Amino acid sequence: MNGWFRARKKELLLLPLDLYAAGMVAYLLFRLLSTRIYIWPIEVVSAYLHLLLLPAIPLLILAIVLKSRHTAILLGIGALAYAVLFGEMLLPHSTRSNPPDVITVMTYNTGNGVASWTDLETSIRESGADIVAIQESVAEEIPLYHRDLEGFYPYQVFHGSGLEGIGLLSRYPILHERLEYLASPRPYLVADLEIDNRVLTVINGHPPVMFGPGAGEDDGRGDFAMVGDLATGKKPAVILGDLNISDQNEGYSALMRPELTDVHRAVGIGLGLTYPRRFNSRWSTPIIRIDYILTTSDIEPVDIWLGDDGGSDHMPVLATLGWRGEG
Repeated sequence: MNGWFRARKKELLLLPLDLYAAGMVAYLLFRLLSTRIYIWPIEVVSAYLHLLLLPAIPLLILAIVLKSRHTAILLGIGALAYAVLFGEMLLPHSTRSNPPDVITVMTYNTGNGVASWTDLETSIRESGADIVAIQESVAEEIPLYHRDLEGFYPYQVFHGSGLEGIGLLSRYPILHERLEYLASPRPYLVADLEIDNRVLTVINGHPPVMFGPGAGEDDGRGDFAMVGDLATGKKPAVILGDLNISDQNEGYSALMRPELTDVHRAVGIGLGLTYPRRFNSRWSTPIIRIDYILTTSDIEPVDIWLGDDGGSDHMPVLATLGWRGEG
């Protein structure tokens, strides 16, 4: 028996590599041939693709060492896909603009009451953000925003509570605000802000989770194309929010268009992972990016980063933005 294992040691080592590589190549081929088609297992794999493709790189080296040409070719496809899909986020950007008038915006899913007010208030107050989009605010926190943060953010608006709780804090006057209902039952807060004689539309969104068995249009899938149209029709505009998708999901493809910029992909470094910061009230390491700052073509991304942990299960995301064509 020991002799049998020794004789087939290479084949036994290559078997899990071949299974992994074949699965990844099959996924990539299916995804390439079925764009904009919703199949929930594919969506789940897509959500975590940055983790599932990463092993292809070290395993490719192992396949080369083991001198398996077909395994190396399959793993090379996975490694190449990782480089194409995520490589730009892992490299520093060659140039960054320096417009004269910039604002700092922040999006923060505050966790539906999971964070202590002291930690949450400190994180927001010390962020230095001019505009803060809040998701999952709860009713008992709203008076505290007015009490403790009105000196920093004199203009505040909140609607709802819990998973549908949504709000906006601003140093700039809020000229108009309203709730927009798209395909899902979740509201989007649309506010026009006056900033140095300009009007900027801020859209704060938190659609339901869109992938999983039985997910339908009312589970958030139908929102993405509509919110993209809403933003590009209100230029200049910024979309802030916990969108409950990764940038490899079908919803992201439906949302993005040439007139919209994903600020992290434009000027960020790293994968920008935001969730889950906590799991069942215990500290954890974020493994997925679902919190976004998107801008229309009138707005110039300058920088983006993760804010300080305020006790939520999400990390806050901040970005510095300028007005395109100035400076």
